[in-house]
Amino acid sequence: MNLYNFSISRLLNSESPPKFGTERIKKIMAELNNPHDNYLIFHIAGTNGKGSTCAFLSSILIASGYRVGLYTSPHLSCIRERIQINGELISKKYFAKLEEKVSINGTFFERITAMAFLYFSEQKVDIAIIEVGLGGRLDATNIACPIAVGISKIGIDHQEILGNTIQKITFEKSGVIKFGVPAIWSKQDKSAEKILFKISRHKVNLNLNINVLKLGLLGNFQLENASLAIQLIMISDLQTAQTYIDHGFKTVKWPCRFDLVKSNILIDGAHNPLGIKILIKALKQAGFNPKFIWIGLTKGHDGPLMAKMLYRAFPSANIFAGKSNSKRAYSSSEVKKIFKETGFLNVDKISSNKIANTLFSSKESATYGFNLVTGSLYWGGLVRSIIMKHSFEKYKILY
Repeated sequence: MNLYNFSISRLLNSESPPKFGTERIKKIMAELNNPHDNYLIFHIAGTNGKGSTCAFLSSILIASGYRVGLYTSPHLSCIRERIQINGELISKKYFAKLEEKVSINGTFFERITAMAFLYFSEQKVDIAIIEVGLGGRLDATNIACPIAVGISKIGIDHQEILGNTIQKITFEKSGVIKFGVPAIWSKQDKSAEKILFKISRHKVNLNLNINVLKLGLLGNFQLENASLAIQLIMISDLQTAQTYIDHGFKTVKWPCRFDLVKSNILIDGAHNPLGIKILIKALKQAGFNPKFIWIGLTKGHDGPLMAKMLYRAFPSANIFAGKSNSKRAYSSSEVKKIFKETGFLNVDKISSNKIANTLFSSKESATYGFNLVTGSLYWGGLVRSIIMKHSFEKYKILY
């Protein structure tokens, strides 16, 4: 086993299940001389849209000439996706080197968060954009002292950890807001707004003049995330210009978010009811009516409700029930059962080694209809990597 693979193995075997709180990460960072204090930080929380907000923010700041670190989760197909500088993934060699430096006395997420903070310091970034892993108040990323905090759309998710009401979940996510640090957020549920206004008086202005046709990411819902990104730059007083903003919007890349990888295949990592609600609205606006839905679900995200929402929107769709590589993924049999019980008539299990053949073989009917891949970012990432591999092997095309 080479050093890179060994480092991944050791990370994955870190303390489990996750333990929430910032005591361990503070100790780890102190041993490294607190490298997160060496650059400016934007801290982004929320339930849906925080990753896209990070992507817009990073793209604009790179276009403006800054050296920008980006830390996000989860990854789609490669763990190094989580740690980037100016759009380039950390190298395998550097990843292994950092893993050796970081204390083993932490969870997987605490250790890889420390690796990201250290990498950005050693590589002398100007700014780091840090996405919250889960919640906010007790998240390992919440040791940062940012120049601005952004909170994207908040919805019901991870109830077993964050609470079963919007109020409880908002309380946890608003824990990233710090005294004296400007904080803004997207349009929220009224009860969420009330809690956020108690903590901070800033709010994102959704009336910015942004042309959806100029965004590199599809879907009208991305206007809200783009607005949040611009407002964060404005309240931070960083130097940019409209030309750089336009270029950043146009060139932004964020796979598996309303991602039309082929003319008849769209991948979206909607992994909870709020994400599915946003996705369905975007599909209707774009005139897409999926004939085939390729679905993979992760435990802890109310899969049955997601199935009901998709059934109400697309009752005649054919379902392919799959399983991602995540430890928390439902089995394909479990997914099939959920969608059968919801009312879908045609539900079949699909194994990962049959995805390419079913999607691309002229003998298969899936070739002749619109395909939606959704339910989980892990599942979307798996299917996308299979599509990319097939396209490269057959046509030498890379997406």
